[in-house]
Amino acid sequence: MTPLVRRHRPLSRFLRDRRGTYAVEFAVVAAPLLFTVLWVLQMSLYYVTQTSLDIGVNNAADYLRSSFAQALPTYPDAATLKAKIASTSGGFVHNDATLAVDIRPLTKLNTGTVAITDESTPDYGAAGAPLVLRAQANTFSFAPGFKSTVQVQSSAIVRRKSN
Repeated sequence: MTPLVRRHRPLSRFLRDRRGTYAVEFAVVAAPLLFTVLWVLQMSLYYVTQTSLDIGVNNAADYLRSSFAQALPTYPDAATLKAKIASTSGGFVHNDATLAVDIRPLTKLNTGTVAITDESTPDYGAAGAPLVLRAQANTFSFAPGFKSTVQVQSSAIVRRKSN
C-alpha cells in the first residue's frame, strides 16, 4: 500500500463508522424539544392562572352587584374584594401582597393606560355610575425566556344602583 492510502485509512474508517449516531441525533433534537415542552407547560400555567383570576373577578363582581341591590347598599373595602377573588379563584390566585385589586368609575379610566393601584378604600363614584373592578396577580415562571414572575390581569364592569 502506498503511504497516501495508509494515511487516509483512519479517516475513511471514521466516516463509515455509525456507532454513536443516535447520541448525536438526540443531542441535536433534545434541546429544542425540552425548550418546547417547558414553553407549553409555562403557557398552560399562565392561561390556567388567567382563567382562575377571571373567575374570581367575575364572582367578586356578582358579589358587588348583590351588595348594591340591597335596600341599604354595602360598599366592601379592598381587603374584602381581595378575599372574595382569592377564595373563588380555584387556588391559583392567593390573597397576598402580589394580588392587587382596584375599583373605580369607568369615567376615571379615560386617559389611556391606568395602572392597577392596590387602594385600601375603593372609589365607588356616583350613584348609577358604571364601575370597573380590576385585579392583577403574579404567577411564577420556570421556562427559559420568561421573567421569574408573570403578571395576569382581569376586569369586570359593575353598575352601581341608583339611589
